[in-house]
Amino acid sequence: MKPGHILGKEYSGELVDAGTRSRWRLADQVIAPFTLACGECPCCLAGESTTWVDQVIPGFTTQGAFAEYVSVPRDHNLTPSPVRLSPDLVAGLGCRASTAWHVLTGRTASKPGEWLAVHGPGLLVVLGQATSAASGL
Repeated sequence: MKPGHILGKEYSGELVDAGTRSRWRLADQVIAPFTLACGECPCCLAGESTTWVDQVIPGFTTQGAFAEYVSVPRDHNLTPSPVRLSPDLVAGLGCRASTAWHVLTGRTASKPGEWLAVHGPGLLVVLGQATSAASGL
């Protein structure tokens, strides 16, 4: 990274502008994933957007979220933010919670009623435990 590069890959906030074709409206509370995908390539269409060769990773491959404003391309890269949670808490959901969910539902192909061991320190493990319990694992 060059001097002056803005870091930050986890973020949420209020929409202050949207294109005319966007489904989002001003003042919508949104959260973005840690990778921004095209939504049209074979990887994205198969639900594997994190393997897209040209993915955009805010804070790494482009300017990040430690800024006053962040531009997020394409509607599918945003999700409604849970209303009852603070933006600071919600920001971590785009990486940590989605990683835990993807591991449980994609990588392990776990099904309700199966046994699952999730162990170790850290928030990702806690989210994995909570996600597995909420989904019946």
